[in-house]
Amino acid sequence: MIRPLFLLCTLLVFLVACSREEPAPPAPKEEPSAVKAPEARPTPSGPIVTNNPQDLAEMGARYYHRACAQCHNDGEGGAPRLGDVPAWQPRLDKGMHKLVENAIQGYQGESGLMPARGGNPQLRAEAVSLAVRFMVEMAQPDEDDMEDLEEDGWDENSEEE
Repeated sequence: MIRPLFLLCTLLVFLVACSREEPAPPAPKEEPSAVKAPEARPTPSGPIVTNNPQDLAEMGARYYHRACAQCHNDGEGGAPRLGDVPAWQPRLDKGMHKLVENAIQGYQGESGLMPARGGNPQLRAEAVSLAVRFMVEMAQPDEDDMEDLEEDGWDENSEEE
């Protein structure tokens, strides 16, 4: 009786020892130059990576619609309407740097409050700048607009503010 029990235990020890799997060898490391970085895209938290004027204009329009349109489409809170040249002119006279600075930091003017970053603290300064540039482009009068404004009595060289 001892002999079969001894044989059974020995057999079990061999089976257990033989059933162990060896760990797989580690995968070879890829060289850093072989790894391709993902393509950079403009996102609310990522950098703006383009110098193409058309791309920048499209991004500015997108940021405008996300953060600025609520007030600037309807003139809410005294905001100058998009494309309203006479309303934008006093602001344009202060220069692009001041416009962008006021849009980023916020501004209390005579006509109302401009909330910092269009009320969206997550919006990057670059995005605010693109949105402001979009609005300024929309406020630049073309030849037909100038003729209409002059017929209405507006003078671009007027000193009145």
